[in-house]
Amino acid sequence: MGLQFYASAPSKSKGGYNLGTLCIINKSPRKLNAKEASVLRHSPKTKLPTGNLLFASSINSAVASSPVIKSFQFAAKNKNALVEAKRVLADAGKLVTMIWGNKEECEAATYLNAFISLLPPPPPGAPGPFALNENGLLEKVLEEVGFSKMTTFDVPSVWDYPDTDTALRGLLSAGPVARAIENSGFQKVYERISKAIQPFTQHKRNVVYNNKFRVVIAEK
Repeated sequence: MGLQFYASAPSKSKGGYNLGTLCIINKSPRKLNAKEASVLRHSPKTKLPTGNLLFASSINSAVASSPVIKSFQFAAKNKNALVEAKRVLADAGKLVTMIWGNKEECEAATYLNAFISLLPPPPPGAPGPFALNENGLLEKVLEEVGFSKMTTFDVPSVWDYPDTDTALRGLLSAGPVARAIENSGFQKVYERISKAIQPFTQHKRNVVYNNKFRVVIAEK
């Protein structure tokens, strides 16, 4: 994509757990002004699973000429989240979305299944992590909200941890896992994930998951 600009801010849950980052990218070099930087710093403090993109309309649309949206599939209404993404996207800007690939091609699905029952109950009608990759649903939703010129491709992703301790530190740091820990306690989540990684632990003690992610690039 010829990335020339990147800015991000950490997002935390109400309990102080790291959930990930809110990111902006651009193919042209630029700098955030003080107002834009302030909005970026404070936006991730908003509760994440609301279905709304976290940028206020006060951000200059030029900042959002190529945002990367990574977790809208967990929104109660992902169509609303994409409508909001389109609203803050610059004219002719590109939205890069990444979701899980086909479930049977993602060994990490077993890791997700290990803790999903320990999460808070999802909002009625909320899709699961793999819902949007079925039957081209993501592309259909993007088209419904007015995006065009879509490019879709799968990206192989191998998670290769050198040992079980490193694997557990990494897997326990994911945003959904942090919510499960808040809801059900660290020990329960730790025990579930420790058991889930056993079939993927190699003879050299490294832990390996072979996955595929689907990337869709859509133009406003």
